[in-house]
Amino acid sequence: EAEWKQEAAKLVESRYGEEILNLVGKLYKLYVQQQMGTWKEGLDAKADEVNLQIDAAKKAQENVDAMQGQGHPEQQGEGENEDDENNPQVEDPLPHYIKLMWNVTVIDITSTLREVVFKALNDVSVDKPIREKRAEAIKKLGEIFETSKSKVEEDNKKS
Repeated sequence: EAEWKQEAAKLVESRYGEEILNLVGKLYKLYVQQQMGTWKEGLDAKADEVNLQIDAAKKAQENVDAMQGQGHPEQQGEGENEDDENNPQVEDPLPHYIKLMWNVTVIDITSTLREVVFKALNDVSVDKPIREKRAEAIKKLGEIFETSKSKVEEDNKKS
């Protein structure tokens, strides 16, 4: 456990490390709950997972819409097709691309980790007590990851 905390402390300081680690931790806990919890706990965890994916998809679409709605001079009317650099109405699309890619990454991480955790917890080549220990370890790692916070200020971390 101490090694996990040390590794989390290192990972959380990398670019987008806190966001990724917190997401992975949350997903680990949700997937263990889906597999090992009561029927209601599993259902609640599945609902949380689906809501996470829907939220990421909505945010991705919002960024696509924002990128599409800004900046085609031929759509802006006559006399407005000056250089984008000199036109204050044209917003830099890079932040939208970054947010779009983050939300696509959330969806990808969600589906990938689901498969990995389910394979580890449904591995019939090992006995049930081993699968239960795996579940405990994944849940504990999830708790460590989800609560990991960066010590670097937000503005400095992503630049």
